Amino acid sequence: PPRGKLIASYRGRLVIARTPDDPHNYYMSRIGEPEDWEYFPVFPSISQALAGTTVRAGKSPDVVNALIPYNDDLMLLGGDHSILRMTGDPASGGQIDTITTSVGIAYGKSWCMGPDGALYFMSPVGRMYIMEPGGMPQELSNAHIDHRLRSVDLNLYAPHLIYSQLQNGLHVFLLPREVLNGAASPLCFFWERDTAAWWVDSYHEDRTPCSVVGIDGMRPDDRAILTSDHLGRLFRIHPDKNRDFDKKIQSHVVIPIAEQQDTELTSTKITGVYTVMGADTEDASIALQQRNDITDEADPAQSTPTVVGPGRSDKLGLRAKGNFLELKIANESETGYWSVEELRVDVAQSGRRRND
Repeated sequence: PPRGKLIASYRGRLVIARTPDDPHNYYMSRIGEPEDWEYFPVFPSISQALAGTTVRAGKSPDVVNALIPYNDDLMLLGGDHSILRMTGDPASGGQIDTITTSVGIAYGKSWCMGPDGALYFMSPVGRMYIMEPGGMPQELSNAHIDHRLRSVDLNLYAPHLIYSQLQNGLHVFLLPREVLNGAASPLCFFWERDTAAWWVDSYHEDRTPCSVVGIDGMRPDDRAILTSDHLGRLFRIHPDKNRDFDKKIQSHVVIPIAEQQDTELTSTKITGVYTVMGADTEDASIALQQRNDITDEADPAQSTPTVVGPGRSDKLGLRAKGNFLELKIANESETGYWSVEELRVDVAQSGRRRND
Protein backbone atom coordinates (compact mmCIF):
# COMPACT_ATOMS: atom_id res chain seq x y z
CA PRO A 1 0.00 0.00 0.00
CA PRO A 2 1.52 3.34 -1.00
CA ARG A 3 2.14 6.18 1.46
CA GLY A 4 1.10 4.34 4.61
CA LYS A 5 2.26 6.16 7.73
CA LEU A 6 1.85 3.43 10.38
CA ILE A 7 3.58 0.04 10.40
CA ALA A 8 3.57 -2.95 12.74
CA SER A 9 4.04 -6.72 12.81
CA TYR A 10 1.15 -9.00 13.83
CA ARG A 11 0.74 -12.79 13.54
CA GLY A 12 3.58 -13.03 11.03
CA ARG A 13 2.11 -10.30 8.84
CA LEU A 14 3.42 -6.83 8.09
CA VAL A 15 0.61 -4.37 8.87
CA ILE A 16 0.34 -0.91 7.29
CA ALA A 17 -2.30 1.72 8.01
CA ARG A 18 -3.15 5.41 7.75
CA THR A 19 -2.82 5.90 3.99
CA PRO A 20 -3.93 9.34 2.74
CA ASP A 21 -6.50 7.75 0.40
CA ASP A 22 -8.21 5.64 3.08
CA PRO A 23 -7.16 6.48 6.68
CA HIS A 24 -9.79 4.09 8.10
CA ASN A 25 -8.33 1.04 6.37
CA TYR A 26 -5.53 -1.35 7.31
CA TYR A 27 -3.47 -3.66 5.10
CA MET A 28 -1.75 -6.94 5.95
CA SER A 29 0.84 -8.82 3.90
CA ARG A 30 0.81 -12.57 3.34
CA ILE A 31 1.93 -14.49 6.43
CA GLY A 32 5.72 -14.74 6.41
CA GLU A 33 5.97 -12.77 3.14
CA PRO A 34 6.24 -9.01 3.86
CA GLU A 35 6.55 -8.21 0.14
CA ASP A 36 3.48 -10.16 -0.97
CA TRP A 37 0.44 -7.85 -1.17
CA GLU A 38 -1.72 -9.83 -3.60
CA TYR A 39 -5.26 -9.52 -2.22
CA PHE A 40 -6.86 -11.71 -4.89
CA PRO A 41 -4.40 -14.54 -5.71
CA VAL A 42 -5.20 -17.32 -8.18
CA PHE A 43 -5.27 -19.81 -5.34
CA PRO A 44 -6.93 -18.18 -2.28
CA SER A 45 -5.80 -19.19 1.21
CA ILE A 46 -6.08 -17.94 4.78
CA SER A 47 -2.44 -16.86 4.65
CA GLN A 48 -2.91 -14.48 1.72
CA ALA A 49 -2.60 -10.70 1.98
CA LEU A 50 -5.71 -8.81 3.05
CA ALA A 51 -7.19 -5.39 3.69
CA GLY A 52 -10.07 -4.20 5.81
CA THR A 53 -12.17 -3.95 2.66
CA THR A 54 -11.52 -7.58 1.62
CA VAL A 55 -12.45 -9.41 4.85
CA ARG A 56 -15.62 -9.83 6.86
CA ALA A 57 -14.17 -8.02 9.91
CA GLY A 58 -14.21 -4.80 7.88
CA LYS A 59 -12.15 -1.67 8.30
CA SER A 60 -12.05 0.71 11.24
CA PRO A 61 -15.02 3.07 11.63
CA ASP A 62 -12.55 5.63 13.00
CA VAL A 63 -9.36 7.12 11.58
CA VAL A 64 -6.46 4.82 12.55
CA ASN A 65 -3.93 6.73 14.67
CA ALA A 66 -1.98 3.83 16.18
CA LEU A 67 -1.29 0.12 15.56
CA ILE A 68 -0.59 -1.69 18.86
CA PRO A 69 0.26 -5.41 18.59
CA TYR A 70 -0.51 -6.66 22.11
CA ASN A 71 0.23 -10.36 21.65
CA ASP A 72 -0.02 -13.09 19.00
CA ASP A 73 -3.82 -13.04 19.12
CA LEU A 74 -4.65 -9.42 19.86
CA MET A 75 -3.91 -6.08 18.21
CA LEU A 76 -5.40 -2.74 19.22
CA LEU A 77 -6.35 -0.05 16.72
CA GLY A 78 -6.17 3.41 18.26
CA GLY A 79 -8.56 5.85 16.68
CA ASP A 80 -9.17 9.55 16.98
CA HIS A 81 -11.98 9.01 19.51
CA SER A 82 -12.12 5.23 19.95
CA ILE A 83 -10.08 2.10 20.68
CA LEU A 84 -10.78 -1.12 18.77
CA ARG A 85 -9.64 -4.68 19.51
CA MET A 86 -8.69 -7.03 16.66
CA THR A 87 -8.83 -10.64 17.84
CA GLY A 88 -7.27 -13.39 15.76
CA ASP A 89 -6.53 -13.23 12.05
CA PRO A 90 -9.15 -11.39 9.94
CA ALA A 91 -8.58 -13.91 7.14
CA SER A 92 -9.57 -16.87 9.31
CA GLY A 93 -12.52 -15.77 11.40
CA GLY A 94 -10.88 -12.92 13.28
CA GLN A 95 -13.04 -9.98 14.30
CA ILE A 96 -12.86 -6.36 15.39
CA ASP A 97 -14.70 -5.21 18.53
CA THR A 98 -15.02 -1.80 20.14
CA ILE A 99 -13.41 -1.24 23.56
CA THR A 100 -14.47 2.39 23.93
CA THR A 101 -15.82 5.24 21.84
CA SER A 102 -15.11 7.96 24.41
CA VAL A 103 -11.29 7.92 24.43
CA GLY A 104 -8.88 7.84 21.49
CA ILE A 105 -5.11 7.53 21.04
CA ALA A 106 -2.94 10.29 19.60
CA TYR A 107 -1.26 9.73 16.24
CA GLY A 108 2.06 7.90 16.06
CA LYS A 109 4.17 6.34 18.84
CA SER A 110 2.01 7.87 21.55
CA TRP A 111 1.83 4.58 23.47
CA CYS A 112 3.98 1.98 25.15
CA MET A 113 3.61 -1.22 27.19
CA GLY A 114 4.49 -1.59 30.86
CA PRO A 115 6.17 -4.67 32.36
CA ASP A 116 2.83 -5.95 33.71
CA GLY A 117 1.06 -5.77 30.35
CA ALA A 118 -0.60 -2.39 30.98
CA LEU A 119 -0.93 -0.03 28.04
CA TYR A 120 0.07 3.61 28.57
CA PHE A 121 -1.05 6.16 26.00
CA MET A 122 -1.77 9.81 25.27
CA SER A 123 -5.14 10.81 23.88
CA PRO A 124 -5.54 13.28 20.98
CA VAL A 125 -6.53 15.98 23.51
CA GLY A 126 -3.31 15.53 25.52
CA ARG A 127 -4.50 13.43 28.45
CA MET A 128 -2.53 10.45 29.74
CA TYR A 129 -4.20 7.07 30.31
CA ILE A 130 -3.41 3.58 31.52
CA MET A 131 -5.36 0.52 30.39
CA GLU A 132 -4.83 -2.70 32.32
CA PRO A 133 -5.23 -6.05 30.50
CA GLY A 134 -8.94 -6.67 30.04
CA GLY A 135 -9.83 -3.30 31.55
CA MET A 136 -10.96 0.13 30.41
CA PRO A 137 -8.82 3.27 30.05
CA GLN A 138 -8.19 5.10 33.33
CA GLU A 139 -6.76 8.61 33.58
CA LEU A 140 -3.12 8.73 34.68
CA SER A 141 -2.62 12.49 34.68
CA ASN A 142 -3.70 14.99 37.31
CA ALA A 143 -4.95 18.57 37.17
CA HIS A 144 -1.48 20.16 37.17
CA ILE A 145 0.05 17.98 34.43
CA ASP A 146 -3.22 18.01 32.45
CA HIS A 147 -2.99 21.77 32.14
CA ARG A 148 0.52 21.47 30.65
CA LEU A 149 -0.20 18.58 28.30
CA ARG A 150 -3.53 19.82 26.98
CA SER A 151 -1.94 23.12 25.96
CA VAL A 152 0.50 21.35 23.61
CA ASP A 153 -0.31 21.54 19.90
CA LEU A 154 0.10 17.97 18.63
CA ASN A 155 0.34 19.31 15.09
CA LEU A 156 3.71 20.76 16.13
CA TYR A 157 4.86 18.10 18.62
CA ALA A 158 4.99 14.32 18.17
CA PRO A 159 4.42 12.28 21.35
CA HIS A 160 6.77 9.37 22.03
CA LEU A 161 6.28 7.20 25.12
CA ILE A 162 8.86 4.85 26.66
CA TYR A 163 8.48 2.83 29.86
CA SER A 164 11.73 2.48 31.81
CA GLN A 165 11.96 -0.64 33.94
CA LEU A 166 15.24 0.68 35.36
CA GLN A 167 13.49 3.79 36.71
CA ASN A 168 10.09 2.07 37.07
CA GLY A 169 8.25 4.85 35.36
CA LEU A 170 6.95 6.36 32.16
CA HIS A 171 8.85 8.84 29.99
CA VAL A 172 6.66 11.14 27.88
CA PHE A 173 8.61 12.94 25.15
CA LEU A 174 6.89 15.60 23.04
CA LEU A 175 9.34 16.08 20.19
CA PRO A 176 9.12 18.95 17.68
CA ARG A 177 7.96 17.68 14.28
CA GLU A 178 10.19 20.26 12.56
CA VAL A 179 13.63 20.96 14.03
CA LEU A 180 15.68 23.85 12.64
CA ASN A 181 19.25 23.98 13.98
CA GLY A 182 18.07 22.68 17.33
CA ALA A 183 16.01 25.83 17.98
CA ALA A 184 12.81 23.94 18.84
CA SER A 185 12.81 22.55 22.37
CA PRO A 186 11.13 19.26 23.30
CA LEU A 187 8.74 18.95 26.22
CA CYS A 188 9.61 16.05 28.51
CA PHE A 189 7.79 14.53 31.47
CA PHE A 190 8.28 11.50 33.72
CA TRP A 191 5.64 9.58 35.69
CA GLU A 192 7.04 7.78 38.72
CA ARG A 193 5.06 4.63 39.36
CA ASP A 194 6.06 4.13 43.01
CA THR A 195 4.62 7.49 44.05
CA ALA A 196 2.19 8.12 41.14
CA ALA A 197 3.93 11.51 40.77
CA TRP A 198 4.62 13.52 37.62
CA TRP A 199 7.96 15.25 37.04
CA VAL A 200 9.02 17.78 34.42
CA ASP A 201 12.37 16.94 32.77
CA SER A 202 14.73 19.29 30.96
CA TYR A 203 17.89 18.64 28.96
CA HIS A 204 21.13 20.44 28.18
CA GLU A 205 20.32 23.18 25.67
CA ASP A 206 23.02 21.96 23.27
CA ARG A 207 21.83 18.37 23.35
CA THR A 208 18.06 18.50 23.33
CA PRO A 209 16.42 15.28 22.05
CA CYS A 210 15.06 15.15 18.50
CA SER A 211 14.42 11.40 18.61
CA VAL A 212 14.41 8.75 21.34
CA VAL A 213 14.51 4.96 21.58
CA GLY A 214 14.41 2.49 24.46
CA ILE A 215 16.66 -0.58 24.45
CA ASP A 216 16.29 -3.60 26.76
CA GLY A 217 19.37 -5.81 26.84
CA MET A 218 20.30 -8.79 28.97
CA ARG A 219 22.78 -6.87 31.12
CA PRO A 220 21.88 -3.85 33.29
CA ASP A 221 24.29 -1.68 31.30
CA ASP A 222 22.42 -2.58 28.11
CA ARG A 223 19.07 -1.28 29.38
CA ALA A 224 18.81 2.38 28.58
CA ILE A 225 17.01 5.18 26.79
CA LEU A 226 18.99 6.77 23.98
CA THR A 227 18.39 10.22 22.53
CA SER A 228 19.81 11.96 19.49
CA ASP A 229 20.09 15.68 18.83
CA HIS A 230 19.71 17.66 15.60
CA LEU A 231 23.35 16.92 14.71
CA GLY A 232 22.80 13.16 14.90
CA ARG A 233 24.79 12.66 18.10
CA LEU A 234 23.68 9.88 20.46
CA PHE A 235 23.30 10.32 24.22
CA ARG A 236 22.21 8.02 27.01
CA ILE A 237 19.86 8.92 29.86
CA HIS A 238 21.58 7.83 33.07
CA PRO A 239 19.40 8.04 36.22
CA ASP A 240 22.38 8.04 38.63
CA LYS A 241 24.29 11.03 37.25
CA ASN A 242 24.16 14.36 39.10
CA ARG A 243 25.62 16.52 36.33
CA ASP A 244 24.62 17.08 32.70
CA PHE A 245 28.02 17.49 31.06
CA ASP A 246 29.33 20.78 32.54
CA LYS A 247 26.12 21.83 34.28
CA LYS A 248 24.53 20.64 37.49
CA ILE A 249 21.13 18.99 37.22
CA GLN A 250 18.38 21.08 38.77
CA SER A 251 15.79 19.06 40.65
CA HIS A 252 12.73 20.21 42.54
CA VAL A 253 9.34 19.03 43.71
CA VAL A 254 6.22 21.13 44.31
CA ILE A 255 3.81 19.80 46.93
CA PRO A 256 0.27 21.29 47.13
CA ILE A 257 -0.44 22.25 50.73
CA ALA A 258 -3.78 24.04 50.66
CA GLU A 259 -6.47 24.61 48.05
CA GLN A 260 -9.23 27.02 49.02
CA GLN A 261 -12.35 26.51 46.90
CA ASP A 262 -14.35 29.45 48.28
CA THR A 263 -11.82 32.03 47.13
CA GLU A 264 -14.21 34.97 47.48
CA LEU A 265 -14.83 34.50 51.21
CA THR A 266 -11.80 32.95 52.87
CA SER A 267 -8.09 32.25 52.36
CA THR A 268 -5.55 29.91 53.95
CA LYS A 269 -2.38 30.68 55.85
CA ILE A 270 0.69 28.61 56.69
CA THR A 271 2.33 29.41 60.03
CA GLY A 272 4.98 26.72 60.34
CA VAL A 273 6.94 24.10 58.41
CA TYR A 274 8.90 21.16 59.85
CA THR A 275 11.06 18.71 57.88
CA VAL A 276 12.87 15.42 58.31
CA MET A 277 15.38 15.12 55.47
CA GLY A 278 17.14 11.92 54.43
CA ALA A 279 20.62 11.11 55.66
CA ASP A 280 22.02 11.52 52.13
CA THR A 281 20.81 15.14 51.89
CA GLU A 282 23.65 17.62 51.44
CA ASP A 283 21.48 20.70 51.48
CA ALA A 284 18.08 21.56 50.03
CA SER A 285 16.17 24.79 49.60
CA ILE A 286 12.62 24.93 50.96
CA ALA A 287 10.24 27.74 49.99
CA LEU A 288 6.55 28.51 49.93
CA GLN A 289 4.77 29.75 46.82
CA GLN A 290 1.21 30.83 46.13
CA ARG A 291 -1.29 31.12 43.30
CA ASN A 292 -4.55 33.01 42.96
CA ASP A 293 -5.84 30.25 40.71
CA ILE A 294 -4.62 26.69 40.14
CA THR A 295 -3.80 27.49 36.48
CA ASP A 296 -1.79 30.64 37.30
CA GLU A 297 1.98 30.79 37.45
CA ALA A 298 3.27 30.38 40.99
CA ASP A 299 4.51 33.46 42.85
CA PRO A 300 7.11 33.21 45.62
CA ALA A 301 5.60 33.84 49.05
CA GLN A 302 6.87 36.65 51.24
CA SER A 303 9.05 34.29 53.32
CA THR A 304 12.71 33.89 52.37
CA PRO A 305 13.61 30.32 51.24
CA THR A 306 15.33 28.26 53.92
CA VAL A 307 18.22 25.83 53.40
CA VAL A 308 18.00 22.58 55.38
CA GLY A 309 20.35 19.64 55.82
CA PRO A 310 19.94 16.00 56.86
CA GLY A 311 17.83 15.03 59.86
CA ARG A 312 15.00 16.73 61.73
CA SER A 313 14.67 20.51 61.55
CA ASP A 314 13.32 23.02 64.02
CA LYS A 315 10.31 25.06 63.02
CA LEU A 316 11.23 26.88 59.81
CA GLY A 317 10.46 30.57 59.51
CA LEU A 318 8.23 30.22 56.47
CA ARG A 319 4.92 32.08 56.23
CA ALA A 320 2.35 32.40 53.46
CA LYS A 321 -1.27 33.36 52.93
CA GLY A 322 -3.44 32.81 49.86
CA ASN A 323 -5.91 30.64 48.00
CA PHE A 324 -3.54 28.00 46.60
CA LEU A 325 -0.38 27.35 48.63
CA GLU A 326 2.51 25.05 47.71
CA LEU A 327 5.79 23.91 49.21
CA LYS A 328 8.78 23.80 46.85
CA ILE A 329 11.90 21.74 47.64
CA ALA A 330 14.93 22.06 45.36
CA ASN A 331 18.60 21.16 45.31
CA GLU A 332 20.89 23.88 46.58
CA SER A 333 24.40 22.48 46.10
CA GLU A 334 26.34 21.51 43.00
CA THR A 335 25.88 17.79 43.63
CA GLY A 336 22.29 18.30 44.59
CA TYR A 337 21.50 15.04 46.40
CA TRP A 338 18.48 15.34 48.69
CA SER A 339 15.57 13.26 49.93
CA VAL A 340 12.59 13.83 52.21
CA GLU A 341 11.39 11.41 54.87
CA GLU A 342 8.74 13.54 56.57
CA LEU A 343 7.03 16.92 56.25
CA ARG A 344 4.66 18.69 58.62
CA VAL A 345 2.91 21.98 57.90
CA ASP A 346 0.76 24.09 60.23
CA VAL A 347 -2.28 25.30 58.25
CA ALA A 348 -5.18 27.50 59.35
CA GLN A 349 -8.06 29.44 57.83
CA SER A 350 -7.44 33.17 57.88
CA GLY A 351 -11.10 34.20 57.98
CA ARG A 352 -13.35 36.13 55.64
CA ARG A 353 -11.78 38.18 52.91
CA ARG A 354 -12.39 41.92 52.81
CA ASN A 355 -13.87 43.42 49.65
CA ASP A 356 -12.22 46.80 49.15
